[in-house]
Amino acid sequence: MCIRDRNGDKVYLRYPKWEDWKQLLRFINSLIEEKAKISKIKRVRKKEEIEYIKKVLEECEKGERVQILAEVNKKIVGSCEIKKSKSEVNQHIGNLGVSVLKGYRGIGIGKKLLQTCMEKAKEIGIEIVTLDVYADNERAIKIYKKLGFKEFGRLKRGIKREGKYIDNIQMYKEL
Repeated sequence: MCIRDRNGDKVYLRYPKWEDWKQLLRFINSLIEEKAKISKIKRVRKKEEIEYIKKVLEECEKGERVQILAEVNKKIVGSCEIKKSKSEVNQHIGNLGVSVLKGYRGIGIGKKLLQTCMEKAKEIGIEIVTLDVYADNERAIKIYKKLGFKEFGRLKRGIKREGKYIDNIQMYKEL
């Protein structure tokens, strides 16, 4: 699928493939170096990324996960995934993670990634999507609320980065 961001650039939204592991390694490590508000803080090594892409492709094949990548000029600039709960009684619930590289934020890529990933998640039986977000990530919270997510929990001091505590907000949306 091809869309245009607010700058008019073509953005391709697509499923991951095996050959993406090198770009995905650069993508995640770029986010880590920037200290983006994601769950990883230590650089990812080649072996870890190869294991990750293998797992992603297997879970997508089995209908346990949906992952959509955003690509601009053949460069991966965003990723969104929704993974089904492993519990048999919670298979209708998926947990969302999304990230967009610095320089590509605020131009509509993240929003379109989220919308597309949620549409595809319905196809594998996901009815409710949950997510965790840093309380100080105001931009993300604003987007999530615009898309209909509601806060259902807050763990005070639930995130600890570089010796500082941040509340972890939990949100959900029924698809």
